[in-house]
Amino acid sequence: MKKKILACGLCLLAMCCLSCTSNKESDLSQYEYTNPHDLFEKGNLAMFIHWGPSSRNGGVWNGKTYYGISEWLMYTANVSAQDYIDAAREFNPSEFDAQKIVDLAKAVGMKYIVITSKHHDGFAMYHSECNPFNIVDHTKFGRDPIQELAECCRKNGIGLGFYYSHCIDWTAPGGVGSRANGTEVVVNHENDDKVPYEQNGSTDTPSADFHTYFREKCLPQVNEITTKYGDLVMVWFDCPGGISDEETRELYNLVHKNQPNAMVSSRIGLGYGDFESGDDMDILPKNQEGMWESIDTSNDSWGYAEADRSWKSPKEMLMRMLSTIARGGTYMINIGPDGRGLVPELCAQTLTNAGTWIHRYPQVVYDVQASPWTQQLAWGDAVRRGNKIYLLVYDWPESRQLDLYGLSANIKSARLLKGNKSSKLKYNTEGEWTEIQLPVDAPEKWVNVVELTMDSEEIAQVEAIPLSKNAGYNHISGMLAKGEGCEIVRQPFATKFGEWNIERVAKNLAAGGKMTWTLAVKDPGYYNVKIRVKGDNEQAIFHVTTDEGSHAENSRLAVMTYEYRTIGWVKFETPGIHTVSVSMPEGGNASTEVGGLSIQPIELEP
Repeated sequence: MKKKILACGLCLLAMCCLSCTSNKESDLSQYEYTNPHDLFEKGNLAMFIHWGPSSRNGGVWNGKTYYGISEWLMYTANVSAQDYIDAAREFNPSEFDAQKIVDLAKAVGMKYIVITSKHHDGFAMYHSECNPFNIVDHTKFGRDPIQELAECCRKNGIGLGFYYSHCIDWTAPGGVGSRANGTEVVVNHENDDKVPYEQNGSTDTPSADFHTYFREKCLPQVNEITTKYGDLVMVWFDCPGGISDEETRELYNLVHKNQPNAMVSSRIGLGYGDFESGDDMDILPKNQEGMWESIDTSNDSWGYAEADRSWKSPKEMLMRMLSTIARGGTYMINIGPDGRGLVPELCAQTLTNAGTWIHRYPQVVYDVQASPWTQQLAWGDAVRRGNKIYLLVYDWPESRQLDLYGLSANIKSARLLKGNKSSKLKYNTEGEWTEIQLPVDAPEKWVNVVELTMDSEEIAQVEAIPLSKNAGYNHISGMLAKGEGCEIVRQPFATKFGEWNIERVAKNLAAGGKMTWTLAVKDPGYYNVKIRVKGDNEQAIFHVTTDEGSHAENSRLAVMTYEYRTIGWVKFETPGIHTVSVSMPEGGNASTEVGGLSIQPIELEP
C-alpha cells in the first residue's frame, strides 16, 4: 500500500529544532523505525541531497549563468572533461557540518537521507580507493563528508542511503555521455601517477567502452559505498541507459550481497529494483499500489543554483508531501548545499517551518494508508489509519462545509484538530453523501486536519470523483479519465532545462477519440466546464457532453503551452453517478492534447 545553504543562522535552526523537540505535540518517538523497508513504507518522508563540484559554480561557468538543473552544468555549458576535472580541484566545502544536516532532517521529521556519492560528473563525494577523482584525493578539503554524515546519522537514528549514477559518467572513458572517450584524462595529483583507470598495473587509459567503465569504476565504487559506511537504507541508482541485463543484475546482486536489508531503486533499470521511483517533481494524481516514491526538490534545481530563488513555500511543500502520502507513496524532497557546504537560508527555513506542522500532526504522515478516495479532493486530500480517516483541508471552504461521497462505514465522531487539542464537529449523512460542518475560522494557516472515527476499519475505495456545489474542481487530471479511441499517456515537458512537469493527456482526439470522467454529483444544476489543452497553434472544436445529453461546444486555439479554455455550461438534471466526455469533432491535429478538466458550479439565484 505504498505506499536543500545552512547559511541561516545556526542559532535560528537550533531554536527551531529545540521548539520541535521540547513541544509535547512534537514527540515522534512512536514513529521511529529501523528496518529499511519500514523506514521507506512507514516513514514516508526523506531528505535527498544533490551536492558536488558543480555546487561551487552554482549554475555559472565562465561568468555565464545556465538556467535549469545546475548539477548538469558540465553538460549544459559544454565543459570538457579536463576543464571540469581541473576546476573540481577548487571545490572546498570547508563549512560543511554533517550534524547540521542531520539536525535539519530531524527538525522536519525526515526518517532517512539519500546523498549523491557520485553524480553524472563522475566525481566521488567520498574517499574512493579505486578512483582518485574524489573529494579526498582531488581537493584541498581532504575529508570524507560521507563518512561524517554516516556517523551523525547513526548517532541520531536517521537512516542513510546513497545516490549513484551507474551509467552516465562525463569524465570517465566508457561512461555514457563521456567527454573523455578516446583521450587520456589525467588527474595529475602531486606524487600520484594515477589516471581514472588502472588495469593490470598499467596507467594507460583503456579503450573507451562501457564494459571497461562498468568493471573498473562502477562496480568497484558501488562495492565501496556498500561496505565502508555501515548499514544503508537504499542505493538509489539513476539513468540506466546503456547497461545490459547481465550488468544490471550483477549490480543489483552486489548491493544485496553487501547490504542484505537495503533496497535498490527502480532506476537501476530493466525491471530490477525493490521500489518504484517516479518521475522527477511529479505528484501522482491517482492512488497507486506497491512501494513507490515521489522525488521533489525545494526549488527548481537539484544541485545548488545561485540564480534559483523559486522556493516552495511551507504550505506548498506540505500539500505536495501529503498528497503523495495520500496516493500511497513516500515523499523525498531535495536540498542542494552550496560550494561551502551550506544549505540556502530560505530552503532551511521553509523546510523547518513545514516541519513544525509535521511535528504537530505526525499521525497523518507516518504509517498511514492511502486515501479512501483514489484522487485528490476539491478542497484537499485524506489519509487513513485503522478506523480513522484524516481529512487534510488545504483550502478552507467559504461554505464552511466538507461534502464527502461514498463512505462505506459509519462515522462515530468528527473532530477538528489543533495540535493535541480538538473540538467536535457536526455532521449529517444522507444516502451516499456526508456533510461535515466547519467553524468560520480555520485553526491552522496551511493545512487543517479533521479526524473522522469510523465504526469499522473496512473502508472501501471510492473511484468516482465527488462533485458538489460547495466545491467545484479546479483541475481533474486526464489520468482519471477513460480513453475511447484515444490513448491517455504521460507527457513530460520543461519550461527550462531539467525542470520537469508531467501531464497526463489524451492523444488522437482529432482522429475521433473521446475521454470520459466519472463523477458522483451531489447537487443538480449548471456547471461551467473548462478543458486543459495544448497544441501546435491549431484551432479546434471541442465538444463536452454528459450522459444525460447536456452539452457545450466551442472553438478554441490550442497553443504551445497547457492552458485552460472555457467550453461552456452543462447541466446535471439529477444527483448520482454521471459522466462528462470531451471530444474534438473538427480541427486540431495529432499534436492537440487535452490534459484535464475544470468544472465549477454556476449560481443562478441571488
